[in-house]
Amino acid sequence: MFVTGMRDRDGDRVIVESTLRMAHALNLKVIAEGVETEWEARFVAEAGCDYAQGFHYSAAKSGAECLRWMTACNSIAANRPGAATAAPLQLHPPYLRQTSGS
Repeated sequence: MFVTGMRDRDGDRVIVESTLRMAHALNLKVIAEGVETEWEARFVAEAGCDYAQGFHYSAAKSGAECLRWMTACNSIAANRPGAATAAPLQLHPPYLRQTSGS
């Protein structure tokens, strides 16, 4: 679901909130796309959106850049205390952020 510009348009916020309610009623996860500002990031998180992505978090990355990022995260995760018995980390590209406890 795209969210860019909803700060200035009441109707857009209503559509985002309605879409989230409908998706969650169907037990679906939702990714807010086009999050460009702190305000948008807070809004979608407070509205219960599961994930968010956009330039607020990171500029677009090439496949090679994403692979380097994920490799680095895996290396860090493998060396964290209790890594042998801990649940695996859920890795998302640097431009995708989980917004809630989902």
